[in-house]
Amino acid sequence: MDFPDAGIPTTARIHGMPTGTGRGARAPGRLIASRPPGSMGPLYYGNTATVGVEERGDMQALAIVDEIRATAEGISQAPLRAARIAPSLLRLSDLVQVRAPLEDLGAPGARVYEAAPHLLAPRRPLPPRPPRLLFAGVDSGSRGVETPLAGFAVAAVSASLSAPLELFDWPPLHPGLEPPVEGPPFLRVLPNWVGWDPPLPRGATDRNPGGERYGPEYSMAQALDEARVCLENWALEVLAGMASRPPRGARGLVVLVDGPLYLVPGALASGGAPRVYREAWSRLLDARLRAIRLLEGLGVPVLGVVKRVSRSRILSRARGLEARVEACVGPGEHSDEMIVYRAYAACARRIPGRIYRTPIVRVDQPVPGAVKLVEYLAVPPGRWQSGPEGVRIVRLEYTPATLEILRDWGLEPYQAYSLAGIASGSLYPLPILASDRRARGIARAVARFLERELARRGVPLSYESALEERLEGWGV
Repeated sequence: MDFPDAGIPTTARIHGMPTGTGRGARAPGRLIASRPPGSMGPLYYGNTATVGVEERGDMQALAIVDEIRATAEGISQAPLRAARIAPSLLRLSDLVQVRAPLEDLGAPGARVYEAAPHLLAPRRPLPPRPPRLLFAGVDSGSRGVETPLAGFAVAAVSASLSAPLELFDWPPLHPGLEPPVEGPPFLRVLPNWVGWDPPLPRGATDRNPGGERYGPEYSMAQALDEARVCLENWALEVLAGMASRPPRGARGLVVLVDGPLYLVPGALASGGAPRVYREAWSRLLDARLRAIRLLEGLGVPVLGVVKRVSRSRILSRARGLEARVEACVGPGEHSDEMIVYRAYAACARRIPGRIYRTPIVRVDQPVPGAVKLVEYLAVPPGRWQSGPEGVRIVRLEYTPATLEILRDWGLEPYQAYSLAGIASGSLYPLPILASDRRARGIARAVARFLERELARRGVPLSYESALEERLEGWGV
């Protein structure tokens, strides 16, 4: 599987609609998963209780459907009386500490990486002569399904290119968007019983990334995190395989990950976290670092784009920024979002047509080799982009190796971010937006189909899952 030529969408799909060699051409076979003509809304996956396919390109989609049915069949064989509710390994407050990234719990070892005279400085979003680049966005989505017999963590991942062009999905519900290699399990089964092994297909697993079997006490939220991160790690490795054959007509490829570049949760820094969680996150982090190094070794920079920064505490703890933060915001520890908002409103020199950037901060994590650089951007909306949020605050995360690759191309990380979005009239990178929409749609479709297959076999949903399905049916 190769990248299409840069800027020449021929057989790829734009915004979920199949294209051929001309406008409106159809692909030769399509799963019922489309969008109304002319609409930019989310993908519609048709009636997932009776998934329909056309004659060509449907084998992988049918295999996915069969695996979901086989999972529902295997779980339904367990006697309901065998199910039990076990106490959780952790209280809710403890679980938050285990899953939360260290940036939200207090970034260790944060210090200024490159000195800058201002806390927030205006910058031209685009270079005078931007290089021709291809951007790939990776994002995942997940849904939880709870029943008396078992819980199910359903996950999906998507990769999209600039334009945006859909590249591949896992699990693939669109013929033509199958990845070059089969992905890891997209269904994680958390049985509510002990001592009985359900027969599961290849697309499902009842073990966590550390090889431990899930049990009644395992956190569903933790399993959903594991499922998403595992699929994202795999997608980055797939992109690395494709990057060995770079696209024609482009200077290079830039990979954008929705969310942190890599996640170091509290479980890895807390000796009180359960061993099973620590081992799972250790495996996931090792795989993410390995995939990033693989891409960077091929000359492909990797950027993490974090949109939810209301709980992060990096800037107020960064050595070298204390005086500027206190002068602009006041004494005390503040969230990064508040610091950047305040700096933008009161301390930054306002120039039309600019974005605003903080100094680069180095964050050393308590894990060998886990070093990343971060910077915050304040992106004001254009005249026709104003909304209730006003200015957008994002955090860019990258490694020193990625920074070196971009600067060899004559780019700063914030300029790469701008080329992927602002240059096309979007405040966020378009490949990430496309992947986010598609991954969430696939996860939702698989979860709804699984629920209906379980219901056909007499397995009731929990109150929360049944309510969620009912609200979605009402469009709430």
